[in-house]
Amino acid sequence: MAPISDASETGEASVDGRVLPAGAVVWPANGHAYLVVSRTAGYDWNQAVEESRRLGGHLVTIQSADENALVFGLLGALGPGAWLGGSQPEDGTEPAGGWSWVTGEPMTYTNWAQGQPNNLGGDEDGLHYLSDGTGEWSDDDFTGRYSGFAVELE
Repeated sequence: MAPISDASETGEASVDGRVLPAGAVVWPANGHAYLVVSRTAGYDWNQAVEESRRLGGHLVTIQSADENALVFGLLGALGPGAWLGGSQPEDGTEPAGGWSWVTGEPMTYTNWAQGQPNNLGGDEDGLHYLSDGTGEWSDDDFTGRYSGFAVELE
């Protein structure tokens, strides 16, 4: 696990010597930090990916039920939906084939809601939390607008 400084000692939290943005939360289970980003106008999936990179991380990837619960809890106050770092390539077998994380990691853990992914409308290739408060996932087209997302900083 990456060394994590105690914010009470330095006044700033860090991972591997990198100072984290204000509001970032470090999860000791994997040593990664998570930062919630939101704005009233919302973000489409590609904007969320780019903003995550600009902040020095990537759109969040979920590897376990515990990590899903942590991230969903952090994002809970955002309201409807929130983008996750999963996507399906254009040549993926619909509706569930080929999903992967923005980091290139395989999607070994999933938390799809019943009937999801469904590729409704024929172009749903971006991953987000449902807006029903369950922490379950759904697919949407990349132009869907959600109020925020979580950046994962490793």
